[in-house]
Amino acid sequence: MARSPVLSGRIDARDRARQRHRHDRAPQPEADAYAAIETWLQASTIGELTATALMRLNLDDYLRDTHRIDLSASERLRHLAVYLEGLVADGAAALDRIYEAAVRLDPDGPSIWHSRGITAKYFASIAKSQAERERLAQRARKFLKRADALLPDDADILYSLGKWQDAFGSKSAALECFDRLLVLEPTHGSARLCRAYALHDLGRWQDAIQAYDEVPLEQFTGSRAYVADAVLMNRGDCKLMSRDRNGALAEFRRLMDRFEKEPHRAAALELRNLESACLGEFASELRERWLALGVTAR
Repeated sequence: MARSPVLSGRIDARDRARQRHRHDRAPQPEADAYAAIETWLQASTIGELTATALMRLNLDDYLRDTHRIDLSASERLRHLAVYLEGLVADGAAALDRIYEAAVRLDPDGPSIWHSRGITAKYFASIAKSQAERERLAQRARKFLKRADALLPDDADILYSLGKWQDAFGSKSAALECFDRLLVLEPTHGSARLCRAYALHDLGRWQDAIQAYDEVPLEQFTGSRAYVADAVLMNRGDCKLMSRDRNGALAEFRRLMDRFEKEPHRAAALELRNLESACLGEFASELRERWLALGVTAR
């Protein structure tokens, strides 16, 4: 049975542009400079521009208007592109124009190439045609590989490469990236989670069960608390696929207990695997509880 994707985790917070300046940049001036440029951008009307208008945006004017903020010109351009990601539809070309200007100022800045790769990957994920998806995905890979070449063995760049492989490449290549990353940063919770997903998708059931056991769930709080439920469901699926019926039933019962106490938790996940188990293998034990829950598996 294929692993059901986690609804809220399709775009990982550590891989999202709006939150990533702490993760994918080399050491820069004090964090208050980033707060200052974020405040400046939010007070401006740049985020309201269309893709066509952004193509005409005078970047020299932007740099002059933000010159008092203690960031390099290239970093201010990078942050502009990061800020705009997700705010403008069909904006891949407009944002790449901004990144290109940043590259001219700092051609060997790994953070620029890293962010540029994440942005291209984001637009590939929402592309309207398969041809555009493939074109942007390959550009994303090129930019991320450039960042990796400039800053080898950087945990956050490896994480982005692993996420790229998971979405557009191969699960085996994604696993290699996460394994490399965890040698550098063993406590990287998101990498441990993605490693477990890759093993699950590869059908390596026992390895996946162990990997799910190693996910540091205490790192996933607030809006990412759903991960605990995803781990429980996916571990149950792996146990079922490895013919550990009793182990799988125990996992699914624990998950149903949680959902019955807190029904809103079920909304954060794709529940196809749970539904299949409750209506199939474990129908005699869980079917009525599933139906009473009143949720629809996406």
